Amino acid sequence: VIPTTLAPGAADTIFVDKNLNTLGAAYHYKLEYYVTKNGSLQLFDVTEPASTVRLSQGGGVTDLVRLEWAAQVPWDNVSGQVHYVYRKDQATGLFNKIAEVPVFDGEFTYTDDGKDNFAMDGNISTTIDPDQVYCYKVETVGSYNSSKIRPDLLYNFSQELCATPSDTTKPC
Repeated sequence: VIPTTLAPGAADTIFVDKNLNTLGAAYHYKLEYYVTKNGSLQLFDVTEPASTVRLSQGGGVTDLVRLEWAAQVPWDNVSGQVHYVYRKDQATGLFNKIAEVPVFDGEFTYTDDGKDNFAMDGNISTTIDPDQVYCYKVETVGSYNSSKIRPDLLYNFSQELCATPSDTTKPC
């Protein structure tokens, strides 16, 4: 439980949860809203729990990096949405978007073959090297699909994941 205080008249409330081990675990959040009635706090409303986006390396692909991600959220991350995959540029250390992944069936996967499919922020295409480490993060996009709930789209990043290509070839 993390109590927060709203500033009177504030248009929005922002909370940043710091010093988390996002490599080791996913986190779940829910919000409880209280109002003051007759001098005491009373529960007004509660959201459904939502998890952070969890990125992991999939297996079974030789000389490529297969990514899988999941999020347990009360909003829709599937119906016609697009999720974004970012790879860290080894020269600059900055993340570049390399793919826009349409999601329709709830299976969140992407296999990186080295190609930068979204070069508008700089082309970082590369040849995937089995001896190299590549770092990624994924941004999910979802919506409650309701005109009564704002913002219309919800954007959430996964933790950063560093992985090497899956190489199933035995050495000679």
